[in-house]
Amino acid sequence: MFKEAEYIYGQFDSFEYIQLPYKNEAYAMEVLLPVTSINDLEDSITDEYIIKAQKLSKKTNVRSLLPKFKIGGASQSVINILKQLGIQEVFSNKANFKQFSQSEPLIIPDVIHSANIQSNEKGTEAVAATAVLMMKKRCIDFKKYQEFVYNKPFIFTVSHIPSNTILFLGRFCVPEKQV
Repeated sequence: MFKEAEYIYGQFDSFEYIQLPYKNEAYAMEVLLPVTSINDLEDSITDEYIIKAQKLSKKTNVRSLLPKFKIGGASQSVINILKQLGIQEVFSNKANFKQFSQSEPLIIPDVIHSANIQSNEKGTEAVAATAVLMMKKRCIDFKKYQEFVYNKPFIFTVSHIPSNTILFLGRFCVPEKQV
């Protein structure tokens, strides 16, 4: 997708930053294009870096060459991630789900998550779903244009700009082959 326009853009030590607003300008796709490698950027990036990039970047005439892409993964268990984040009790025998069932003690054996995103000249479509599985406890023991060419792997977000809230965070590595 090729477009020349004024975007929020910035150059930093380890990445270039661009904010591609949607029709409702409260939302945007943000792209972080690494100066060296995607692995170096992933190792160093934090939400504070992204907020700093948002604040320090300025409106700039940019010639943007963004590839169309579609990323979707299989549903996967996120129970271990939730446990690492400190959510422990709901997965233990101490969990109390009497609000859901007075007669049967329940447990959560798994939490499944899936996310998909597609970006093209029409915009971005992002979908995410999470399923919390519950079962009976006794059943068992997810003008001048700055050139900005996306010609290497990059990190992107879909964000709510006024609240600095990242809704989706992804990594784009290989363009989808066109048929």
